[in-house]
Amino acid sequence: MLDSQTLKGKSLSLDILAALAIGFIIFIVGINLYSGFKDRYIGVNVTDANNVNVFIDSELANAQNKLELFSMLSPPDRQRMRQSRFQSFSDLYALDPKGSIIEIYKSAPESQIFEGYQFQAGPVRDQLLNGLESVAVSSLVQGHEDGLPSVYMMYRGPHQTIIGRLNLDYIGGFISQYSQITGNVLLITTEQGVVMVSGRPNIAIPRIDPQLWGSNSRPGAEIRIDNQGWVPVVTDSPVLGAKLVVLISTRLLEQQRIALSAGLAVILAALALAIALKNHKLNQDVLQPIVTFIRRMRSMEAGQPRSDRLALSANLPAEFIEIDRGFEAMTQAIVSRESALHNTAEELRQREYELSLILQHVPIPLIVFKSQGQFDIRFINNAFIEVFGYDLQATPSISDLFRHSCQDSNTATAVYEQVSDMVRSHRDAGKPSPPVEVEIACRSGVKHDVIIAAISLGETAIATFVDVTPLRTSQRELLQAKFYAEEQQKQKAEFLAIMSHEIRTPLTSILGITQLLSAHSSDHRQKDLTARLTDTGKLLLRIINDVLDHSKIEAGELRIDPTPFEPQALIQKCSRMFSDLAADKGIELITEAAPDCATHLNGDAFRIEQVLSNLVGNAIKFTDQGRVGIKLRCQAHDDQHQTIHLEVSDTGIGIDESSHDEIFSPFKQSDQDTAQRYGGTGLGLSISKRLVQLMGGEIGFKSAPGQGSVFWFKLTLPIVQATRITESEPSIRFSEQRQFLLRDKRILIVEDSQALVFLLQEMLEPLQMQVFTASNGEQAIEVLKQQNLAMDLVLMDIQMPVMDGVQCTQMIRQTLGLTELPIIAMTAALMDQQKDAVITAGASTILTKPLQTDVLLSTLADLLEGAIRAKFPKIAGIDLPHTMQTMGHRPEFFERLLRIFLEENKDIALMTVGYIQQGRREEAAKLMHRLRGSANQLGALRVGELAHRIEMGLQEQASDLIAELEELRGALLDIQVSAEENSHAD
Repeated sequence: MLDSQTLKGKSLSLDILAALAIGFIIFIVGINLYSGFKDRYIGVNVTDANNVNVFIDSELANAQNKLELFSMLSPPDRQRMRQSRFQSFSDLYALDPKGSIIEIYKSAPESQIFEGYQFQAGPVRDQLLNGLESVAVSSLVQGHEDGLPSVYMMYRGPHQTIIGRLNLDYIGGFISQYSQITGNVLLITTEQGVVMVSGRPNIAIPRIDPQLWGSNSRPGAEIRIDNQGWVPVVTDSPVLGAKLVVLISTRLLEQQRIALSAGLAVILAALALAIALKNHKLNQDVLQPIVTFIRRMRSMEAGQPRSDRLALSANLPAEFIEIDRGFEAMTQAIVSRESALHNTAEELRQREYELSLILQHVPIPLIVFKSQGQFDIRFINNAFIEVFGYDLQATPSISDLFRHSCQDSNTATAVYEQVSDMVRSHRDAGKPSPPVEVEIACRSGVKHDVIIAAISLGETAIATFVDVTPLRTSQRELLQAKFYAEEQQKQKAEFLAIMSHEIRTPLTSILGITQLLSAHSSDHRQKDLTARLTDTGKLLLRIINDVLDHSKIEAGELRIDPTPFEPQALIQKCSRMFSDLAADKGIELITEAAPDCATHLNGDAFRIEQVLSNLVGNAIKFTDQGRVGIKLRCQAHDDQHQTIHLEVSDTGIGIDESSHDEIFSPFKQSDQDTAQRYGGTGLGLSISKRLVQLMGGEIGFKSAPGQGSVFWFKLTLPIVQATRITESEPSIRFSEQRQFLLRDKRILIVEDSQALVFLLQEMLEPLQMQVFTASNGEQAIEVLKQQNLAMDLVLMDIQMPVMDGVQCTQMIRQTLGLTELPIIAMTAALMDQQKDAVITAGASTILTKPLQTDVLLSTLADLLEGAIRAKFPKIAGIDLPHTMQTMGHRPEFFERLLRIFLEENKDIALMTVGYIQQGRREEAAKLMHRLRGSANQLGALRVGELAHRIEMGLQEQASDLIAELEELRGALLDIQVSAEENSHAD
C-alpha cells in the first residue's frame, strides 16, 4: 500500500509532467498563432501591394484628365491658370504635328527646352507618331529639359498637341500619400534596384538587391534597414517603366513574437506556482484526513473485521458517511442534469441553426451586431452581400460600414449616430424608433437609396437595409414628368395668349372699320353687308373666347364672380340676343319663366348667361324648322337659397345614342357629317359643363335622332334681399357731355398693327385729340422724351416686337418717372398671370381686344377724370364731384376761388348776428343769399344749405337763428382749417 509521501511524490511528478505538456502545447499553439498571424499579415499587405498599380494608374489618369482640361482652355485662361491650377506639371508645352514646340506655357527654371525645340528621338517622338489622342508618352526616363527622371503626358486636341511633364514632387507626393495610408513604404526603382522615388524619404534606402526580390508579386526575403525588418514585394509598372517595390514593415510581427514569448513565460510561471500551491493544499486538506481515515480503517480492520459495506460504513465517522452519501446523490444529480443540459444544448443548437438559415436566406439585406461598444458586426446575410458587396472582412463594425459606403465622413458619423439612437431607444423604451433613409454606395460604387431600421435584441442588435432605389427613381421620374407637364401647360397657355393677341388685333380692326363703314354709309346694301360682316366677326370672336375659356379652365385660372342679378331679366336678355337669328331661320323662339322665382339671386350672371347662350345657340343652329324654347323653373331649397332650373328645348336633328357619352367632351360633335354641315369647334357644351360644375350645379340632356333635344342645368343660389339692381352691360355708353374731357388731349398710341392704329385714329378724330404713334416700346420712349413727357394718355399694346408693352410700361413708370400718367393696356391675353404681369408693370387699366368705341372713349374719360380728381385738394366740407363739374375740371381755378371765398366770408356769421341785432334783417338775408351762391358754386354744399335755411328764416321773421349761425360758423371754420392743413402738406 502507498503511503502519503509516495502519493505526494507521484502527484508532484504528474503535475510537473502535466505542466510540461501544457507548456509544450501552448508553445506549439503560440508558434502556430504567430505563423498564422504572420501569413495573414503578410498576405493582406501583399494584396495591398499588388494593387499599387491601380493606385499609380489612378493618379496618372487624374494627371491626364488635368492635361485634357488644360488643352480645352482658351489661351488667356491657360496663361492665367497654368501655375495655380496645374501645379502637378513642372513643364507644359504645345507641339505642332512634327513634334516641335510652338509655345511654352510653363517651364522649370533649369529647363533647357526652348520654342522651336523638336523631340527627335525617344518615347515622346514615338508616341507623337502613333496618332493616339491621349497617352502617357514616356516612362521614368531622363528628361529632355534637365536629364532628371521624368514622366510625360500628351493630349492631342483638334488644333494642337499638349505635352505636360509631371512634377517629380507630385509623383513623390502621391507615393508618400500611399505609404502614409498603408503604413508600408512604396519605392520606385530601376531594374537594378536603384531607388528613384521613395514614399518615406526619412528612411535611407539607396538600393535594394534584386536577388532578395520575390517572384510573381510574391514577398521576398526579409531585409534589415535602420534596425527594422522589411519584406519587399515587387511588381512591374509598364506605365512608369520601372519596378514598384513595397516594403512591408515586420515591426508588428516582432512585437507579436515578443508578446507571445512573454505570455508563454508568464503561463509557465503561473503553472509552476499553481503546482506548488496545489501540492501544499493537497497535503494539508486531503492527504492528512485520508491518512487519519486509513489508520482508523486499519484499526477497525484489526479489531472488528467487516466483510460487507453496511458493517464497514457503520464504523466510519458520520462526516465520511455524509460525504459518501452526498457524493452519491451529487453524482446522480450531475448525471441527470448533464443529460438535461445535453438535450437543451442540442435543441438550442438546432434553433440557432434554423435561425441562421432564415437570416442567411431572407431576401432583405440585414446585419447582426453587438449592441455595445463599437457595434462589431457578427453576421451579414447573403442578400446584404449580393446588394452592397460588403462582407465581414471589409466591414468588421458598423462605423467601418458607413465609413466605406457614405459619401463623406460627416454623413457617415450622422448615420452611425442615428443607428445608435435606434438601438438605445429600443433597448431603453422597448419601442422601435422611426427608420432613417440615406444614400449609400455599394462596394462597386453604385449608389442606393436605403431605408435603415435597427432594433435591440439584448447583447446584440439587428439592422435591416431596405433598398428603395427603384421607388425613389420612379418618384423622381414622376416628379420630372409632372414638371414637364406643367411646363407644357404653361407653354400652351402662352401660345394661346399669343395666338389670341395675333387674332384679336386684326379682328379689332375688322370690327372697328366695319362699325365705321356702317356709321358713314347710307346705302341699304352696304349696311346689310357690314351687318353680316359684323355678325361674322362676332362669331369668330365667340370661337376665340371658347378656345380661351377652355384653356383657362384646363389651367385652373377661370374664376366664378358672384354678383346679384335678376334671373327673369337674364333669360329675357338671352331671348333678345337670339331673336333675330331665330327669325332669319324661320324658327319660333319661346320664353317661359315661372312666377314663383325669387326676384334677385346671387351668382355669376355672366357665366350663367354664357352657358344659356351656348345652349340656345346650339338649339337654333341644329334646328331647321319648328321652335326653340327657353324655360325657367324655380324650387325653394331653404329660407336662404333657391334652386333654378333652366331648360332649352328644340325640334332639331337630335343626337344619336352612341354619341351621348362624348357630347360634353371638348372638340367632340355627334358625328362627322354634323360637324361638316353645321361647323363649330365642339367646345361650347364642354365649357358649359365645366362652368356649371364650377358653380356647384348639374347639367344634362335627353335627345333622340329626329325628335329634337332638351338640354338643362340647375344651380342652387343664395337669395338676395334687394329692391333694385342695375344690370351691368358689357359696354358703357360714352356720354357726349364728357367729350370735353378728351378734347385737345395728347394721346400716344403704341401699337405694331397699322390697321389698328388707323382704326384708333378714326375713333379719336371726332374728339379733336392730338394723336402720336409708335410701333414698339423703344419708339414710345423716344416719343415721350421728344415731347418732354407731356402726354395726357398712353394707349399701349402688350405684345410687340423689339420691346413689349410690359417692359415699356415699366420704363415709363421707373426710368421716366411718369407715375401718374394714365396707361391703358390693350391685350387679348386673358390669362390671370398675364393680367397680373401687366398690372404689376404699372398699367392703369386693361382693355380686351376687340375694342369697342364706347368702352374705349369711356375708359379714356374715366382715367383723365381720375387724374384731374387727384390734382384737386381734398378739403373737408367740399363735395369734390360737384366742384369738378362747376370748376370745369380746373384745380388751379378752384384753389384761387377757395382762397377768395374764405377771405370774403371768414367773419360773415358775426356780421349777420350784428345785422340781426340792429334790426337790419334784409341786409343779413342778402349776405346769406350771396354766401349760398358762392358756396354752391365752390362745392361747399353744407355751407350753402345752412345759408339757405338762415336766409329763409330771416325772410320769415324767425326769432331764433343763433344755432344755425353757430353751425354755419363751424362749417366755415372746418373748411378754413382743412385748407390750411392741405396747404402745409403741399
